[in-house]
Amino acid sequence: MDVSRGLAKLTLRINPATETRLESTEGVHVAWLLPLPTAHTLEASRTNPHLEMTTTGPQANTMRLPVEVLESVTGSLLASGSLPQPRDRPVVWIEGRWLHVYSRLQGAADTVLKLTYPVRAARFAGKSDTPVRPQSLDKLLLGRDVIADGLNTSYRSMWLEVGTQIELNLSGFRGGVLSGRLLASPDAAVELHLEVQQLDSGEVERQVFRANGDAIELTLPEEDPGQRVTLSAVGPQGGLLHLEQARIESAVQLDHPNVLLIVVDTLRADRLNSFGGDLNLTPNLDALARESMIFSDYWASSSWTLPTISTMLTSVHMDVHGGKDKQSPINPNITTLASALNDAGYRTKAITEGGLFRSVYNLDRGYEHFVEHQNGLAEGIQLANAFFDKRARNEPWFLTLHSYEVHEPYTPDKALLDQVRASLPPDMAQGIERPTDFIEFFESGEWDQVLAADVPALMEELHNAEVVHADRLIGALLDRLRAAGQLDNTLVVVTADHGEEFGEHGMLGHSDSLYPELLRIPLLMRFPDGYGAGQVIDLPTSQLSLTPTILDAVGLSERAQSPVFQGTSLLRAGTQAPVFASRYLDNGETLFALRDGDSLLIEGTYRFERLSRGTPNVELYALDQDPGAQVDLDVSDPEQLEAMRALMQSLRAQFSENAYSGQGLQIDAATQKNLADLGYL
Repeated sequence: MDVSRGLAKLTLRINPATETRLESTEGVHVAWLLPLPTAHTLEASRTNPHLEMTTTGPQANTMRLPVEVLESVTGSLLASGSLPQPRDRPVVWIEGRWLHVYSRLQGAADTVLKLTYPVRAARFAGKSDTPVRPQSLDKLLLGRDVIADGLNTSYRSMWLEVGTQIELNLSGFRGGVLSGRLLASPDAAVELHLEVQQLDSGEVERQVFRANGDAIELTLPEEDPGQRVTLSAVGPQGGLLHLEQARIESAVQLDHPNVLLIVVDTLRADRLNSFGGDLNLTPNLDALARESMIFSDYWASSSWTLPTISTMLTSVHMDVHGGKDKQSPINPNITTLASALNDAGYRTKAITEGGLFRSVYNLDRGYEHFVEHQNGLAEGIQLANAFFDKRARNEPWFLTLHSYEVHEPYTPDKALLDQVRASLPPDMAQGIERPTDFIEFFESGEWDQVLAADVPALMEELHNAEVVHADRLIGALLDRLRAAGQLDNTLVVVTADHGEEFGEHGMLGHSDSLYPELLRIPLLMRFPDGYGAGQVIDLPTSQLSLTPTILDAVGLSERAQSPVFQGTSLLRAGTQAPVFASRYLDNGETLFALRDGDSLLIEGTYRFERLSRGTPNVELYALDQDPGAQVDLDVSDPEQLEAMRALMQSLRAQFSENAYSGQGLQIDAATQKNLADLGYL
């Protein structure tokens, strides 16, 4: 078996004596237990599963067969008697953890099957043009999965069927140790054969371990000649081998890829074609998406910058980090993404455009250098390029590049602004000197129905022009990194802090609601080795998980699972968790949103009374039928409403544990002007 980039390639040979070979009058049914689980969403995987069947002898032939994947547990088809009828070509399917081949062909004993299928496997952090450098087998195999059919597995555990081989290229593990333990096998005669080949000399060392509790331990050479390790399950056909706590630990510091985190403030997901948009605004980001893992239903934790930036960098909710309002800096002692990476040996720097992403809010924690400027994305990229040029090749770096380029005030095209002003009554037009002024009129309610229909559309046009400009600049940055060879060892993450409203729910901007246009944002992760390229994760996911996901992606998996984080890595298989968001007002009143599956609950107090649906305000939406959250179901579905409200109460209590209440911030004049320019004051 070979595993790379999320694909398993398994070679099997049919043996007439195998216990899993079932004869019938209609055909032959053969089944094998797969050593690795299939990926959750096969349609979104880079390569759909397929099987090549090669027969020898007088009827030598090679067929490429599609593989159907069933969600039900093993045995349900057999138990129901609903096996597919064999045709001239074999029928192949994966059910649970079993591969089934059902055919009229009586295939020769030396028929060879080569199965390729996507697996739930973590990646190896390392350069794409050098041998991979795993930290542990569980990192590859994700042994947390519970195997079907009552086979109870423990953490870092896997079952190997006889005939299975796993090959690992362990170049870079100077003085490393391969260790593990074999548990009792259903067939005591099954053995694990361990073969180590030195790549420079070709010398081979072999060891045999029996499935009776034998401990495995192999010390790798200090001089690192490079070695290929092969693990083989050997014994009677159909036998299973249980390997527990298999680990490969290096005695030296592993290489970790660089991390470039680009935060485009106020960028809605639907501005990108790769996230369902159709405006063709972002050709460069969409090209990056084709090389990336896409989280298509990724939601922010609030509707404005300070709490969302704080949550994405700390993996805790607003009550815990403390960044609730413009006078509230975050907990100065909290663990951040930057501090975790800096502890792991990364050089860390942030380049922000100020506003609410500033050191006065303690958001500089963990960054060795924190640069604030107000000169737009072009200036930020120029500073970033200078940072890249100075970096040594043998030390990983983490750069956060934040920009308000697509945030109000929109200034891409004066002609568009003049067009908007021309549509206003003269007395109102006199008060419009910049696009931000429209927000103030909108929030004050000084609109008639015509203006409420026309102005948001023109404001959206201004915003979209900014998106086009930002995409062009980001594309140039990525092209420069690619030309310099730095993308070969850099994890690129592109996201936003929150979205923007253009009249969808009677508002303009992002000050007073928690609807999908404000919470659904893009998340792209481009791995340097191509892992997950083109894969779409369509489950609802939370901004709360960004920090542990990045740590997991660069090989710091144990750090990613730290209890200081309330989020979990999105690269790990697990149950779907509810998505929670909140918005605090200066007077202490709050608005909450809860996404559970396709249900969205919004509850709390609005700043603008005209937005409220009642006292108290309670709204319920079914996003599978109403993705824009326009049809309130709070009256028509009372049972779901009460269930969601009960879940909301439980999560609010859970997420507010260890709440932080720090000293209020006295905002200086320069900060006040910066926030006013951005529409926050």
